[in-house]
Amino acid sequence: MEPLVAQHEVTKLIPQRHPILLVDQLLSYTKEEAVSGFHISSDHIFVDKNGFLTESGLIENIAQTTAMHQGYEYYIKGVPAPEGYIGSIRKLRIIELPPVNTTLKTRITIVSEILGVTIISGQVLYNGKEIAHGEMRLVQVK
Repeated sequence: MEPLVAQHEVTKLIPQRHPILLVDQLLSYTKEEAVSGFHISSDHIFVDKNGFLTESGLIENIAQTTAMHQGYEYYIKGVPAPEGYIGSIRKLRIIELPPVNTTLKTRITIVSEILGVTIISGQVLYNGKEIAHGEMRLVQVK
């Protein structure tokens, strides 16, 4: 699958920067959902001493995929991406931590959007298998 937005352009969609960047491709986009890709390098700040992406890294990956979804509309209009934060996390289940030198695919689906608050359902896949899922509320601040 050819990405809609490649690694060198991702920072045009989201406010996060190295070393906490946890998405490196926008693989698909619709008004209701997005799929991101992320290759886990061994020197990433969210990789533990055993060579696995941490739980915090998986949570932030879902949040950044949501930011990427929101930022893509701004990107195609030539406007800077909005900033925001995680308001809450619900029903989070982490099944497995992915190892370094692998690529994640993360799908978020918009459940609702109102007054700058977006509720999403997110799912992280590694080798085609679900390794994490949950719901988040994300709040835009600008």
